[in-house]
Amino acid sequence: MPRAIIDLQNSADLKSVNGVWRFAQGLVPGEPNEGLVARIAGSPARLADYDDSGWETTDDIAEWRSDGLSFIWYRINITIPETVGGQAVQGRCLIETCIDDYGEIWIDGEKQVERTIEREIEPIYGNAYLPRKFKIGLALPEDNCIDVYTQDVGLLAVVEAGQLVGYNVLAGGGLGNTPSVKDTFPRLGDPL
Repeated sequence: MPRAIIDLQNSADLKSVNGVWRFAQGLVPGEPNEGLVARIAGSPARLADYDDSGWETTDDIAEWRSDGLSFIWYRINITIPETVGGQAVQGRCLIETCIDDYGEIWIDGEKQVERTIEREIEPIYGNAYLPRKFKIGLALPEDNCIDVYTQDVGLLAVVEAGQLVGYNVLAGGGLGNTPSVKDTFPRLGDPL
């Protein structure tokens, strides 16, 4: 069966479906603190009838727009033409998405698809497990409250006569280990 594709990142294809990408930052865009409030059950921005008319538009949804902990909403309304690339599409349309964490497809105001990224459940911590990140620690000799030797990279200040004169660099520390992987273990960083 022949295939015809509409790529919603291609400007000519966007024009063929009357599509305009809209985006906004925040769990609830335009709200104070980006809508982050205690016990919010969900964002109205995910609903089909949410007013996104004030959102910015873009032709490049791959452009990095977030900073720090943030939510970015992308929305597009399209009208699928009767033919694509000379092929009739009535009754046989496949819509594919590529998402970061969560996405939905709505057709004529009805949710059709909801997708989330499925992640492997950590056997001990379960859903409370936070993946290990690369950590850099900075400490003073008299105040090592972060335990600088347990960081991936540690910078231990060298102070002489009350003046900072440099840093001792520590590398390779970490407390992370995976119980099911025998080759992992916690260790202290080595001075370089």
